[in-house]
Amino acid sequence: MYETEPEPSLEQQIEERWHLKLHEQIGSGGFGLVYRATDPNDLTGVTTAVKITQVYEEHHQKLIDQELDFLRDFQRLNGAPGILSLHRANLFAGAVVSQWEIADGTLFDELESSPEKCLSRELLLEFMEQAAIGLDLIHEQGLIHQDIKPANLFLVKGQVKVGDFGLSRFVGDASMKTQAQKGTPAYMSPQSWEGRVHFTNDLYALVISYIHLRTGTPQREAANLQGFEEAQELAYLRSCLAYRPEDRPTANVSQGLAARELIRGLRLACQTRQKPNADTLDHLTTKPEARDISSAGLKSEIKTDVRVNTSDERNSVSGPKVSSEESTAHSRSGKSTSIKTAKNTEKKRGGRKSRTKNSLVGITLGILLTGGLLTGFFVELLSPRVLKAPFSRGTAQLQQNNWARHAGLPIQ
Repeated sequence: MYETEPEPSLEQQIEERWHLKLHEQIGSGGFGLVYRATDPNDLTGVTTAVKITQVYEEHHQKLIDQELDFLRDFQRLNGAPGILSLHRANLFAGAVVSQWEIADGTLFDELESSPEKCLSRELLLEFMEQAAIGLDLIHEQGLIHQDIKPANLFLVKGQVKVGDFGLSRFVGDASMKTQAQKGTPAYMSPQSWEGRVHFTNDLYALVISYIHLRTGTPQREAANLQGFEEAQELAYLRSCLAYRPEDRPTANVSQGLAARELIRGLRLACQTRQKPNADTLDHLTTKPEARDISSAGLKSEIKTDVRVNTSDERNSVSGPKVSSEESTAHSRSGKSTSIKTAKNTEKKRGGRKSRTKNSLVGITLGILLTGGLLTGFFVELLSPRVLKAPFSRGTAQLQQNNWARHAGLPIQ
C-alpha cells in the first residue's frame, strides 16, 4: 500500500509557482496575511510583499472573480507616484494572492515610535502632500479607496504612498451597489456610514488621519477638536469636517484635484500664526449666509468702514487742530501754488521743445554743409588741373582749416 504525499501548503504553492522565498510575516488582519518575500534568482536581493487574502468558498466564485478583475485593472497604476505598485495577482487554492512593492513602515508606525506621540506639523504636511498626489491619481481613474487611515499610508524610502486597496472599488463597479458602511469607523465620513460611496469620503478620512497624526487622537467632532494652538488651522479643519460635502472647502474642486487642493489650503491656513479665541473662532467659522446681505446691511457696513477710516486718519495727524477758516485759506493758497507750479512746468516744457527744434535744425545744416564740402573736395581732386599740379602747401592748409572749422577743432 502506497502512502500519498501530503498536498503542498498554500505558501509552498506560491513559492513553487512564482519562484519566490517567503520569509516572516510582516502583517496580518481580517483580510489575511502578508509575508516578506525574495526571489532566489535575483542577485540584487529585492524584497517584495506577498499578500494572501481570506480563503473563499467555492460558491463565492463571483467574489473571487471581482477581486481578480479589480487587481488586474489596478495594475495600470503601477509606477505612479504616491501609490504602492502591484506586481502580479492570481488564485491559489481558493485564495487571492498578490505581490506588492514592499514598504519600510506606515505613518501609524511613525506616530507610535514618536516620543511625543504626534508628528511635527511641517513634516506631517509634507507627508500629506505626498499622500494627496496618490489619492488624486486613483480618484482620477475612478477608484475609491474607502479605507484611508495612517496605517494604510505607507513609507517607501521616506516617501508616502497609498496602499492596502482591499476595500477599494472602481466607481461604476456592480459590486458597489451591495457595499455599505465599509472602512475603519474612526475615519469614516457621515456619507460612508450612510452607505454612500463617493471620492469625498477619502478626503474626509485624510483629514481625520491628519488630526490623528497631529494630536495623537483620531478626532472627528468638529466642534470639539483639541490640541490645536492656532486659529486658522483649527477653523480650516472644522470646515473640512462639515457634515455635507458641499459645505467643505473642496466642494467645487473636481475629482482628481481635490486632495491636493485640500492639503494646499491646509498649508496656507497653517502659515497664519494666530492664537485661537472665542471671537476669532466665531468669525472664522461663520458661513457667508450669516451676513446681512440686504442693501441696508451693506450700507451700514460701508458707513462703519468710512467712520473707522476717517477716525484713523484724524488720529494719525499730529499737531494742534485748525479752524475751518484757516483750513479754507490754506486750501486756497495751496490751489494758487499748484496753478503757479503748473504754469512754470509748462514754460519749462516749452523751452525744452524750442531747444530741441534748434538742435535738430543745427544738425541738419551741419550735415548739408559737410556734404557740400566733400563734393567740392572730390571735384577739385579729380579735375585735370589738380592732377597736373599737386596741392600746394597753402591749398592743403586751407582745406585742413575748413574741415577743422566745421568739425569744431582748433584752426592751425
